[in-house]
Amino acid sequence: GNPYRMIGINGDITEGKLAAQQLQIEKEKAEQSETFLTAIIENQPGLIWLKDVNGRFLMVNNLVIENNPDLSSEDQLIGKTDSEISPPELANKYRSDDLQVMETLSPLFKEEPVLVNGETKLFETYKAPYLGDENQLLGTFGFSRDITERKQAENNLLESEARFRSV
Repeated sequence: GNPYRMIGINGDITEGKLAAQQLQIEKEKAEQSETFLTAIIENQPGLIWLKDVNGRFLMVNNLVIENNPDLSSEDQLIGKTDSEISPPELANKYRSDDLQVMETLSPLFKEEPVLVNGETKLFETYKAPYLGDENQLLGTFGFSRDITERKQAENNLLESEARFRSV
């Protein structure tokens, strides 16, 4: 007889190939979404951050690093709290605001002092609760922008108007 025997399995692999193609499409979409999100975060004209419930930084944009002379990369900030990078009075204020946002689950919008390269400036800050997919509290999200020059211009205008009225 014939010493060679053939055993074969015949099956339709179309469904498996379609599933693999769909997974590849989903992966590419996720990578594109991440690229878009990174572009948005890094091109905002302000500071952006994400903290966990203990106040530890999870993510920051480049402006946070550029505005702090003691930091040269995001890695030096991730996992740290405000008390490790800011003067005590500012760190306590930031933590108090974060706790308020987490307790009320409501956003907070305010003007506050921020130390930038050793100089205190006035920033407009928005903080909101950072929630997971099932609305569980994961921490806080925030962004700030420098309004020091705008506020100085407003004050100068008010002083000028007051002088004009007194004349």
